[in-house]
Amino acid sequence: MKRRIRLSGCACIGGALTFALAAQGEGPFVKVEVGTAITEDVTITEFLSLPQGNKIEFDPGFRFAFGGGYELTDFLAIGGETGISYNYIDNIQGASSERDSSIGNVPLLGNIILKFPNKSRLMPYAGAGAGVSFVWFDAHTIQAGPDLVDGADSDTVFAWQVFGGLKYEINPTMSVGIGYKYLHADSPDWNAEDDFGTEISFRTGHIETHAVTFVFTMKF
Repeated sequence: MKRRIRLSGCACIGGALTFALAAQGEGPFVKVEVGTAITEDVTITEFLSLPQGNKIEFDPGFRFAFGGGYELTDFLAIGGETGISYNYIDNIQGASSERDSSIGNVPLLGNIILKFPNKSRLMPYAGAGAGVSFVWFDAHTIQAGPDLVDGADSDTVFAWQVFGGLKYEINPTMSVGIGYKYLHADSPDWNAEDDFGTEISFRTGHIETHAVTFVFTMKF
């Protein structure tokens, strides 16, 4: 009898928690982001005859992302996102030509989001996420000394991000805002071909990208 009472009590407590969560839940949402991506200088660990420690510098680039999730309460949401960010290479230290070469990320991340609702229509938020990123390298006639590389490759690495921003609620279902994201992708390892068809290994340190984006969110 005591066991039955305990089990019934647990069931009642679990049911109450489920009901409370459902009562506070705000339902599913989708979002789209577009903006500028700034990638910090990357350290070369292996590429052609270039010394270890040489830097790759980037031009400002582009970020597009989309995703969705579920608002569990007024203060907490979970979700996921993917998209693309890329930057053209401005300079490779020690190389004589980079042309239109670029490096980019296609992240696939799960996020947890903290919201800070208040009496106004402006709502701050912050969060973090983790997953993987498909980091690609597109070489267009990179020349270092007598070596010439042209080709593309990608590598899958662990990635994580932190983010925050401010949203303006247009109505109960739609909002717009400005967000900042820092994406960290672990060190990638690519392979490309030189002008004789020989495979060349290209390794760098981790890749850090900062993005400022316009965000549109719709709740259902």
